[in-house]
Amino acid sequence: MVIEDARQTVTIYQNAFAYCKNLKSVTLPENVYLYDDAFEGCTALSDIYYNGRSEEHTSELQSHLNL
Repeated sequence: MVIEDARQTVTIYQNAFAYCKNLKSVTLPENVYLYDDAFEGCTALSDIYYNGRSEEHTSELQSHLNL
């Protein structure tokens, strides 16, 4: 899944993609605001790109993803 919107901040709400078991990759723009647990239970999610680059799971990003 690729989320793009250069015009404004993209908001991904709590549990927006919760338990999407087949979600494997997410590309997030620089202008994203993630609520906690936005990707909770996405057990197949292994590739996360933030602002066009692969990210190690920072503690802040990890708290929002709740993998």
